[in-house]
Amino acid sequence: MLLRLLVILLAVSPTVGCSRDQAPPTPVPATDVLAAPAPARSLTPVSDASQVCMVNNMFFGKTQIPVPVDGKMYWGCCEGCKTRLGTDPASRVANDPVTGEVVDKATAVMAYDRTGAVLYFASAENLSRYQL
Repeated sequence: MLLRLLVILLAVSPTVGCSRDQAPPTPVPATDVLAAPAPARSLTPVSDASQVCMVNNMFFGKTQIPVPVDGKMYWGCCEGCKTRLGTDPASRVANDPVTGEVVDKATAVMAYDRTGAVLYFASAENLSRYQL
C-alpha cells in the first residue's frame, strides 16, 4: 500500500525545470512496481543519452529535445529544460555517487533505476562498483 502511494505521489508531483505551460512526457517505468523487489542498487545502463532529460534526471525511453552547448550535446524534456541546460552550467553536471567527483552529463556513464531516475558516473567501473 505504501509503495502504491509513493508511486501516485511521484506521478502527480511537478517536474523540476519544466515550463508550467507544458507538461513533460511520462517516464518509461523500467519494471512493474508491484513485482518482487529488485536489489536495492539494481540499475539499467542508458545506451542512448538522448532518451534522458538531463534537468530532471529521468529516463523517458524516447528522444528528448537536443541542446548543444560548447560542442557537447545535452537533452531536455521540454522548453523549460532546454532553456535551463543552455543557460545554467550547474544543470549540465552531476556528482558520481561512488567517488563524489563532478561529471559532465554529456559524457557521463548513465544508468536508471526502477522509477526511471538517472544516476551519472565518471566511468563504467564506478557504475559496476555502485551496484555491488
